[in-house]
Amino acid sequence: MYNDLFELAREVAADVRRGSRRAAGNLLPGRGRGSSVSSIVCYLLGLSHIDPIANRLFLGRFLNDTLASVPDIDLDFPREIREELIRPRLQALRR
Repeated sequence: MYNDLFELAREVAADVRRGSRRAAGNLLPGRGRGSSVSSIVCYLLGLSHIDPIANRLFLGRFLNDTLASVPDIDLDFPREIREELIRPRLQALRR
């Protein structure tokens, strides 16, 4: 479920960690905020540094039957590299 969403977030986080031209390496893209913190998948992909099982977080905050839209995953990165991170994804979608 939501494989494309998780893959996109993982790719962006990996780019941020590698350090884009203007970003420092080892930048932590997930600071453990928002509803995605309760997702074990986000934790295992390195999108959050908070272990939802150890912290007994409720998954329903991130995924539940009443959500009207795709869950969001908060990724933090410097504003100046935003376009650099988005451009290759848009180009891939246009192919």
